[in-house]
Amino acid sequence: MDDMLRSLSLTQLLYGSSIVTVAYLIRGIAGFGAGLISVPVLLRLNLPTTLVVPLVVVLNYIASASQGIKNRKAVAWREIWPLLPFTFVGVALAIYLFKTIDAVLLRRSLADFIILYAVYTLFTKRSQQ
Repeated sequence: MDDMLRSLSLTQLLYGSSIVTVAYLIRGIAGFGAGLISVPVLLRLNLPTTLVVPLVVVLNYIASASQGIKNRKAVAWREIWPLLPFTFVGVALAIYLFKTIDAVLLRRSLADFIILYAVYTLFTKRSQQ
């Protein structure tokens, strides 16, 4: 990881830091979305997937854990427990795919999927309730 950071140019570090800052500013306002904003943009900058994904996961974990600890009495634990087995299966599958799929293909596919899905959700009609 240290070698990866050293291989980045000053421009990449500054631009990447700006993207992450804006993404977490939006998360602070909306309550979600930091990963949806930062991951595809950082990946399209050709930053390594092995740097981007763990970085965003750790930052999201820290942000979510701090909110969870602060509001732990409001957590609906009965709704969380049934999700845990599927979470572990998803993590195991993600690690397997992360190790077996070509890094460049994985990076571009992930970035393109997130961007296309974001555009799709912007232009789909929502039913008013």
